This record gives sequence, C-alpha cells and structure tokens, in this order.
Amino acid sequence: MRSIFSSDASHYEPDKEFGSFAKRKIALYDDEGDAIGQVDLLLPIAHETDEALQQRTNRAVELRKAHHEAEATKESAESAAVSVPPASSTSSFKKSTPAKLDQQAQREELLDKYAADEMRLESDQSVSELRIEIYPYDEPLKLLNPGTSPDRDMRERSEAVFQTLKKLGNFRRLAAGGAKLDAISDALKVLRSRQPHFSDVLAMIENQIALAKVRNTPLALPPILLLGDPGVGKTHFTQELARVLNRPMCRHGFDSSHTASSLMGSARHWGNTHMGIVFEMVCLGEQADPVILLDEIDKASDNHYQSPLAPLHSLLEPVTSKKVVDISVGLEFDASHVLWIATANEGHAIPAPVRSRFLEFIVQAPTGAQALQLARNVAHSLHDGMKLADFEPPADRLVILLAHLTPREQIHALKQAYASAIANGRRSLHVHDLPADVFIDSDDDPSAIPTLFH
Repeated sequence: MRSIFSSDASHYEPDKEFGSFAKRKIALYDDEGDAIGQVDLLLPIAHETDEALQQRTNRAVELRKAHHEAEATKESAESAAVSVPPASSTSSFKKSTPAKLDQQAQREELLDKYAADEMRLESDQSVSELRIEIYPYDEPLKLLNPGTSPDRDMRERSEAVFQTLKKLGNFRRLAAGGAKLDAISDALKVLRSRQPHFSDVLAMIENQIALAKVRNTPLALPPILLLGDPGVGKTHFTQELARVLNRPMCRHGFDSSHTASSLMGSARHWGNTHMGIVFEMVCLGEQADPVILLDEIDKASDNHYQSPLAPLHSLLEPVTSKKVVDISVGLEFDASHVLWIATANEGHAIPAPVRSRFLEFIVQAPTGAQALQLARNVAHSLHDGMKLADFEPPADRLVILLAHLTPREQIHALKQAYASAIANGRRSLHVHDLPADVFIDSDDDPSAIPTLFH
C-alpha cells in the first residue's frame, strides 16, 4: 500500500501483534466538505482501510456539492427578489448576473472532475503510474475573472487556456516510479556505453534511482550543470537522457536575446503578453516532470529591465518551486518536479547565486576507445533519424575517420555525406562523400583509400 498523494510515503516492517502499517496522508474537511489541511496517520494495510478512506472521500464530495447547490439556490432566490434597477443600470445588471452564475457552473464542473480524478487515484494501486496535484482544482477559475483584462484577444486566450486546463484536470503524471525505475536503470547502462564521457552524471542518476527504490518514492533529481568545451555533446546527451527518463524536453537557448518572461511569462497589461515555458510544459502538458534544457546559460546577458536568469532563483529551489506564478496567466502551480539541465562553456560567466543551485559536472572530450564508441553512436543515431529506406548504415571504417571530430562536427560531416550520396544516386556512403576538412587533422589520404569503402 502506498500513499498516492505523498512523495515520501513510508513502509514499515510488519508488527507481530498488529500486522503491517503504512503512513497515509489524510485530508481534513470542514462541515461544508472543503479541505482545510492534512495529517499523516499510520493505518493498517488492509482492504477495509481503503474502503473507509473511499467512503470518507465520497462523503466530502457529497457535502461540497450539497453546499454549492444550496448557495446557488440561495443566490437565485435573492436575484429573483431584487427589484428591477433603474434604467441606467439595467444593462450592467443583466451582464453581471449570468457571468457570475456561469462561473459557479464552471466551478461545479471542475469540482466534479477533481472528485472523479481523486477517487480514481485513491483506488489505483499501480506504482508505475504516479500522478500528483499541481494546482488546486479551482485555480483555473482566475482566468474567467471579468476584470482580468479589457482586451478581447486576452479574454479569448484566457478562455481557451481555461478549457484546456479543465480538460486536463489538476493532476499530472510522473514519469518515473515503481517498476519503471528498473527499466530506466537498464536504459541508463546502454546510454553509458554510448556516451562514456558522461559517466559521472549517469552514476549520480543511478544512485538517485537506488534511493528512490528504497524510499518507494518517484525519482527526484537535482538541477544539473554540464560544463565543457563546445561540441563535446552536452545538448545531444541531454536529449538522449530525456528519452531514457521518459520525459518530454524543451530546449531554452540563451544564445539569442531572452528576458525573464521567457520562463515565467510576461506582464498581462502588455498587448503581446505570452505564457512562460514552465507553465506550458507543466500545466498545458501531461507530465509534471519534464526536462527543461537551459542551453548555453553562460551566454545569458542582462537587459534594461531584468536578468533572464532571475526566475531561476525560485525555480531551482525545492521549496519555492512548489508555488510559482506565471505572470501572463496569473495562476499558481507546482514546478518542483521539473528536471533542470544547464549547459555552459565558461562556468565563471554564470552568476554565483544561480550557479550555486546546480550540481556541476565537468565534461571532458572523449579520447581513444571512448571517442570511437561515441562516433558509432552519433552515426547510428543520425542514420535512424534520416529515415532513408534501403540506405545502408555508415560502415565502421568510415566512422573511424570521424572519431577525432566533436559530436557536432560529426553530425555536420555525416549530413553532407548523406546529401552527396543521394545526389550521386547511391544508397551507401563512400569516403569521397565526407567533406574535405574531415581529413585536415587526419593522416588518412581519402584519395588513396577509396576502395576500402566501396
């Protein structure tokens, strides 16, 4: 038995007299069925316990619905008893009353969905499909506030966002938990063999997986900073890691002009207001734990208003990231499960308060056998991505000629080679398809060894 809503659910050894117990987070409700807090209780691991908790939740839902129905009835009665206002105010009276009733109806719809999701989660014992609440069920109602904005386009956008959030509900999936951790461990071993110069990073993640298994909690990873020379494969590694962890990924590059609004939205009073990356990934996505890549973070530069790194002071802290607000939307949500990975060439260019929030890893360029294995991985990955039917994968002897290059340079060279082969009507790569600069630092003379690749 585990607590669906707890990230620190604990298991205890069976007691000789009383049997097995587990810690459960129990919500406290008032007389109207509204949640007012929660407590941790040790409860017997038994079917009867689940039934009792389910009945308790159902009762709270019934009380909430009964209270809202009573409020709606009272409001309707009061509206009917009100005398017709003066002609000068009739128009505003007719506009405000339906809007208020409509918001009440929307609240009840959100409440019904929340209750259904909550009951489903409490009855679901699958530890491989963990879900958490990322905002209160009625938080999206802030988008329907008539006073939010006089701009019609913004009101329409708010309505569209509200409908999306209502459809998704206030729970989001966590990618890694329970049995899925074993599969992730196996995939990490494969990734280590393909990208051996990232072994230190992968070892840390494997240790965190072992800890999560013992604690019976979802995988939690600290913010990661990858420091290394250009072209060593930091971005490529992050993409592969996100795939292994079963998490969606968004790249936010600082190699162009960005402001703080890119992460957490721009002010609502601006005509071109936009939502931030974090809100889009967490609230408008289906997972609470995406990977957000802060690429070339050392190139971030302050503008006249605010540093583009300013939101990271809160987003990278476990406590403050549980309650963040997207300025453009105005909603508070939990971003504490996001995996932040930053890449940089020069660590000293990153402000100390931001840099201190990351766990740093120095990534060296692969050498010898590592370089050869990485070149094979890059070639095979690129070949799969080309999706060319009946085209032969790059021969190993051709890949050897690329091993002295950085992963970025290997990708550029191979793309040119594929284009050359296709243009010459061939379905395999020849050494002459590689760009001439591939051989600048190599002792190989392509004109002397073409027969090796035919």
